[in-house]
Amino acid sequence: MLPTAETLPHHFANRNADLIGAVHDLAKRADAALALNDLASAFEAAAPITKAITETEAEWERRRKSAKAPYVAAGSAVDAFFKERASKLGDLKRRLQDVTGRYLRARADAERVAREKAAQEAREKAAAAAADFADEKSLDDAIAKEQAATATAARAEAKPADLARTSVGGVTASLRTVVRFEIVDPAALPREFLTPNETAIRKAVLAGRRDIPGVAVTETQEPITR
Repeated sequence: MLPTAETLPHHFANRNADLIGAVHDLAKRADAALALNDLASAFEAAAPITKAITETEAEWERRRKSAKAPYVAAGSAVDAFFKERASKLGDLKRRLQDVTGRYLRARADAERVAREKAAQEAREKAAAAAADFADEKSLDDAIAKEQAATATAARAEAKPADLARTSVGGVTASLRTVVRFEIVDPAALPREFLTPNETAIRKAVLAGRRDIPGVAVTETQEPITR
């Protein structure tokens, strides 16, 4: 059985006590070398310690990967188990949403047609009342019909979400606007939407390229111990 997250630090400390001791020893040796005032003496002390640190780093990384491997495998098994079930749920949800979406869009279209028809009828009534009034009462009636026509027209201009909204089984369903995009012509993209390919730049620079527009290449001499 794998150790729990709470016991992992203690578990790894016990299994890598030798390497932890080596790190402490290298730290003491490095501090001593860095404390030397004479540069030549500091170099003579630093070079072998640097090599030892490099070798210890490699061993530390090897052990890290080895210690992590069973947890990675376990994590993959966990992911596979849950993703398989989640995938089935996701497929069912997409199919149900397709049905829901088709129904709601049809409902919104039908509601818009009904509201537009009602708005047209209200406008016709308002126009008839405005053309045929003989007294103050009929004038008030004409004004009321005009106001009703305006309100009815506004309802016909409602958003699809408002037109489609409905409740069933204690659940409210509606439509929402989802914006997606597809790049159809990469060459036409404005500069602000382009990301430099640092991997390709690094490969070219290491191969000797020095004439890449917009890229400044510098060379420094850094120590290496083997």
